[in-house]
Amino acid sequence: MHLLTLAPPRSRFPWLRKLLAALIAIGLWLAAPVHADIRGPMVFLEDAVEANRIEIRVDDSGRGDLTAFPPPCEGRGCAPRTFRVDGPVVIIVNGRPRPRMPLRALDGQAATVIFDIKSERVLRLVK
Repeated sequence: MHLLTLAPPRSRFPWLRKLLAALIAIGLWLAAPVHADIRGPMVFLEDAVEANRIEIRVDDSGRGDLTAFPPPCEGRGCAPRTFRVDGPVVIIVNGRPRPRMPLRALDGQAATVIFDIKSERVLRLVK
């Protein structure tokens, strides 16, 4: 009966198992989580205002101002806010940028105004 039993397979490359185990160990060591120590306060660069209506007053070069009228509410932050417009503003409609859409096309419409906190310059309009 010993003639009918299968012999264990012999590997042609006995060092291959050791190499594979070493590569797996190195891969797991490299994939270990990295911890970054962030010191200092978080700095916010942008803010946004949702407006029921915006008024846009810009010249042909794209410079001027934009006034955002928030929804009616009680308390602070309900007054209209005016922002600077310096050059081209990214307009996003339905989640897609519209590079050829003129800024004046949104005059009188509802939009979200995203602006730079320090300079209060309009960065993007989301419709």
